[in-house]
Parts: sequence; structure tokens; C-alpha cells
Amino acid sequence: MKSGRKKIIASVIIVIIAALLIYSLIPPVANTAPANMHSGKTYYIYGNVTGTVSINGKSLISVDDDGSNIAVSYNGSTPAVGTHVLVHGKYVDGLYIQANSVTPWYLAL
Repeated sequence: MKSGRKKIIASVIIVIIAALLIYSLIPPVANTAPANMHSGKTYYIYGNVTGTVSINGKSLISVDDDGSNIAVSYNGSTPAVGTHVLVHGKYVDGLYIQANSVTPWYLAL
């Protein structure tokens, strides 16, 4: 009986480790470099919030995407400076991303 319990515990630990690994791989896999973006297309970017301005429920966020600062416009709450975020939105006129979502991301490789 103890052997069966150990197998279950080992299986649960393996599943948790696999889930954390998959979660940590999403940002690097989904991230698009600014040089590869085209206006009107939808992209994911991952980076560190370096600056924010919030006016009347609209947020302007500067995200450092591995050395490139990208402007993000978002109709939602502003994440704190220093927060790592995964942004999903449309690249507009080669200038900024109009985000549908800005999600704090706690683990990335």
C-alpha cells in the first residue's frame, strides 16, 4: 500500500513540474520581436513594464521586450513598473500595440 501511495505522489510531482515548465515556456515561444511585426496583425509580446501612465481608465505602458521598448495602449488597469507581462494585441501603424489583454506573468525561462 505504501508503494502505491509513493507512485501517486511521484506522479503528482511530475505533473506539477511539467505544468510549471509549460507555463514558463509560453512567453518565449509566443513572443514576437518588434522587427517582425506588421501593422494590423495581432501579436504576443513578453517583457518588463518600464513605465506607465493611466488616464480615465486607459493605460499607456512601456514594455521592455528583451532590449526593445514597445508602447502598449490598454483599456484596463495599469500593471506596476517592474512587473513582467504577456501582452496580446494588434500592432497599429508601426507605432504601438493596442492590447486586448495585459497579463502579469510570474515565471518564464
